[in-house]
Amino acid sequence: MLNRRGRSLERRLDEVVAQLRIHNDKLSARTSSMSSRARSLFELSLRAKEEKDEERALLYAKELSELKRMLYSMLRSQASLEGIILRLETVRDFSSVRKSVKPIHEVLSQIQEDVKGAVPEVAHELSKTHSILDDIMIEMGVSSDNYYSYTAVDDDAQEILNKASEIAAQRMKTIMPNVSNE
Repeated sequence: MLNRRGRSLERRLDEVVAQLRIHNDKLSARTSSMSSRARSLFELSLRAKEEKDEERALLYAKELSELKRMLYSMLRSQASLEGIILRLETVRDFSSVRKSVKPIHEVLSQIQEDVKGAVPEVAHELSKTHSILDDIMIEMGVSSDNYYSYTAVDDDAQEILNKASEIAAQRMKTIMPNVSNE
């Protein structure tokens, strides 16, 4: 699916994820430096306490308290960004799955037709599986243009069938080397 700028959904999602990763890396670097500063402020406060300099110890403690609040906020933001990145990657993966379901549906239909006469019980079980896949396609919003057609129209589906034919021919040669399958 292309937008008006000609970029696919997956491409745009990849761009957003890449940008979010950059932001997250920046946050990570900043939280790391803030953590270092917090440790330093704690040590300074501790040293001031040991030297009985209450004013300076209090000053460091207040700065440390404020820094800890900001650090907590940044860590929460960083974790949220990580969650968003994971969610967007899942959406991108789901988009890829949506593209794969229709060819799988078509190949399953072809297989069901191919085994119907030879192994009817397998064809029947494939029919049940095919029905489940139909439900999944409906839930995903994937339409089957040739719903009752058993020919693979899609390039991906045809590629799967071609591969399957090659593998079947190879297996046939190993099972019955002297008999051709034509």
